[in-house]
Amino acid sequence: MNSRRPQWLTIIFLILALSTIAIQIRAIANNPGRVRDGVAQLGTPDFKIFWAAYYLEQRGENPYDFSTLERAQRELFDARGELAPYPHPPWNLTILSPLLVLPYVFARWGWVVLNLCFLFGSAFVWSKLKPELRLSNLERITLPILFVPGIMTIWSGNLSLLLLFSIVTATWALSQKRRVLSGVFLATLAMKPHVFVAVVPLLVINAVRTRTLSHLFSAGAFFLLLAGLSEVNFPGIYSRFLQYNSSPLIWATPTTTSVVRHLLWWMTGELPAWPAFVIPAVGFFGVSVFLIRYKSIQDLAGLLPPILALSIIFTPYCWPNDFSLLMPLYLEIISSLKLTALPPKKRWLCTIALWSAQLAPVFLGYVTDNLELHFWYPHVLLMIWWFVKPDKRRLNGGAGSGVLTTRADSVPLQMLS
Repeated sequence: MNSRRPQWLTIIFLILALSTIAIQIRAIANNPGRVRDGVAQLGTPDFKIFWAAYYLEQRGENPYDFSTLERAQRELFDARGELAPYPHPPWNLTILSPLLVLPYVFARWGWVVLNLCFLFGSAFVWSKLKPELRLSNLERITLPILFVPGIMTIWSGNLSLLLLFSIVTATWALSQKRRVLSGVFLATLAMKPHVFVAVVPLLVINAVRTRTLSHLFSAGAFFLLLAGLSEVNFPGIYSRFLQYNSSPLIWATPTTTSVVRHLLWWMTGELPAWPAFVIPAVGFFGVSVFLIRYKSIQDLAGLLPPILALSIIFTPYCWPNDFSLLMPLYLEIISSLKLTALPPKKRWLCTIALWSAQLAPVFLGYVTDNLELHFWYPHVLLMIWWFVKPDKRRLNGGAGSGVLTTRADSVPLQMLS
């Protein structure tokens, strides 16, 4: 009996990916300057802002003042066109300072390499945390490369892959009872707390139910250390941060909140702010009520992928880079497509939907710069996961056996390992 799983899904995705690359090559051939611009900007759009903010802080200037930051970017990088502000909390510079202290060229390429490590490291750690996914070495290499949000994050130099690696490693460390280490990684999630709206109740309720609070105390202690070091390294940074008066709500972002706000603006002529508070609150309390009633709350690794998707759905704002946090869900879907007993038609439909969702952002990038048109991505991945997730009662004819079977031979996975 052959216990090896078929690799046809990976092969199909490789074909689709090569097709996309062929389209990119054709576009580059029609516009040779595009590839030069792409390579020249690799890892820089967001990282330039971090480096410039650190540079200003070292000179005693205010990176939260947009005119000051804009002047620095134009002087340091000969930046042109519309530039972005620096809206990040003070401790972000403290966490990134070992890299930002380097000359820009070394810091930039170091950040690109680190993001590559975060991308592959997250897939590797998650596959170790969830051995039942049965990801092959080939899949651990190819699937992260073909995960479009991750590649977008590497190109832009955003923080999202660092946050992905942090939440995945924190979950793994907790499973290994390394609670202090778990808390250290959890503390880094404060770099972008708004994208973890639904993760916070998951961590708290899980800790209370399992009576393991030490990792949360560790996270709090390490965060306070980071916050203190930020004031020591950059005196007065908190007063400058509190004077920052630009709201992220002015941006059109790929979120449910942004789409609802602009839909109401189209209907009423006014752009309301209340959805940016109501929608995250509904997500936070809705997930909290569900988790309080959920019996298997101890299964943190099993709950984390869909909860991360819900966090992105209910966040007040985020960017396409933040969809990188959906990698665990993406890997769970691929594993379920291979291992669960799905009808062939449903398997093919879900497979096509998944790969279409991966390729669609590439094509949308050619058509429009409207980021709101990307808001559907976490919704689609969550729906695909719901359709393909293992249903033990359906697979085994009853509850309680906890045995996941393959479609090909209905042999329990325990016998295949």
